Amino acid sequence: MRWFFLSVIVLSCFASSGQRCGADEGFKELLKKDPALIDKLKNLGNLSGLNRPVGTNETFIIPVVFHVLYLDSSEVSEIDIRLCLKDLNDNFGKKNLHFNEIIPEFKGIADSAGIRFVLASKDPAGNCTSGINFYEDPAANWEELSPTNFSHTWNSRQYLNVYVPQSVKKADGSYIGGYAYLPGSLPPGDQRDAIVVSGNLLKNGENLFYGKETLTHELGHWFGLLHVFGYVNEAQIDCYGDDYVSDTPPTRGFYECPVSQKDYQFCQPGVSENFQNFMDYSYCRMMFTQGQTQRMRNVLTSTIRNNLWTSENLAFTGGAEPLRPCVTNINLNVFPNPSALKTNITFELPYAQTVVMNLMDLDGRIVFEDKIGATAGWNLYNLSLAEIPQGIYILRIKTSAGTSTMKLLVRRGFF
Repeated sequence: MRWFFLSVIVLSCFASSGQRCGADEGFKELLKKDPALIDKLKNLGNLSGLNRPVGTNETFIIPVVFHVLYLDSSEVSEIDIRLCLKDLNDNFGKKNLHFNEIIPEFKGIADSAGIRFVLASKDPAGNCTSGINFYEDPAANWEELSPTNFSHTWNSRQYLNVYVPQSVKKADGSYIGGYAYLPGSLPPGDQRDAIVVSGNLLKNGENLFYGKETLTHELGHWFGLLHVFGYVNEAQIDCYGDDYVSDTPPTRGFYECPVSQKDYQFCQPGVSENFQNFMDYSYCRMMFTQGQTQRMRNVLTSTIRNNLWTSENLAFTGGAEPLRPCVTNINLNVFPNPSALKTNITFELPYAQTVVMNLMDLDGRIVFEDKIGATAGWNLYNLSLAEIPQGIYILRIKTSAGTSTMKLLVRRGFF
C-alpha cells in the first residue's frame, strides 16, 4: 500500500492478540541526533543494485548468535532456541505448517524470502561456540531504553545478535514481546543493531508459537519491513497507514483472526486485507508477500547488511555451508623431535579439507611449504629434512579451524 509516511524507527511488539504494541522512545532519541533519518528510511525499498543483483534462486545465509539473560537460572533452554530457529527458517522459507491455510486472495503472492539463519560456530576470537550464550545478568529484566542493554553484542556487521532477556518493560511500565531497529537507523556496527525477544515467549516451549512469530516479525523490521497497517505501533486506528510495499492492501491491522470475509474487507469493500501477514498482529500470521521479500533482499544487498552473508564472513563466523563441526585443537604432534633427516607429523581433522603446512625459521623466512589434501580423522605426513639446515624452526599448519604451531629442532650428529 502507498498512502503515507514513515515516522517510527524502533518497532516493538506484543506477541499475544488483543494487546497494544509499540514504543517510539528510541526513535525520538535517534531523530534528535539525526533528523535526516526519515528520508533515509523512506528509501529502504530502493536499495537494490548497490552491490550486486538479487538472484531469484539465491539463498542468503545469516550467522546468528543468541544471548540469553537470566537472574538465577535460565527458564529458556538451548532446545527452546533451536526449535525457535527451525520455525524461523520455515517462516522465511515458506515452509511453515499453516501455509495451506492462507486465504486464496494471497496464496499466489505468498513468497519465500530466500533467507536462512544458522547458528554461528565461531565467536569473534575464532573460538568454537554453540551460537547460544547464557549470561547470569542482574539486568536480565530489561528496561527498554536502559544504557546497560546490548552489552554482550558481537560485531553486528558480522553476526545477527538476538537478545533474550527475561522480560522487556517499556518506559510507561507496560511489557512488550520484543523490538528491533530498522536498517540504517543506527551507525554501522552499533551494538544496539540487534533483535530483542522476551524470554517469557520462549521458556520451556510454553509460548513458543508466539515466540517464533514475534522473532519472525522483529526480523522483518530488521530487514526493513514496516507493519502492514503503517508506521504506527498500534493497530485498528484507521486505514491510511503505509508500509511502502505495493502488494499489501490498505488495512487497519488485526489483533484477532477474522472469521468472515466482511471482517477482513473493512477498509475497501471487496478488497481483502492481509491479516495473515507476519507484519500484522493477528495470531494467524503465516506469510510474507513478494513485495516484502524483495524489499528485504534489497536491504540485504545494500551496504547496510551486505557483509553478513559474504563467503568471507560465513567462514569467519562458522556459518559457511555445508555446516562443519568447529574444532580448534587438531592434536598436532611431531616425532621424532629433534630429528636429523625426516620426521613424522600427525594431526586430526573433523572433515576432509586442504591444509597448508610450512616450516619457518626464527627470522620468519619460510623454508618449506606444501598444500595437503587431508582427510577426516587422523592424518600422517612424512616430512623430509635432508635439505633443511640445522636449527630451530616453527612448524605451522593452517586449517579451517585456524593455525596450529609447534617447535621443531633439526639437528644432525649426536643427540
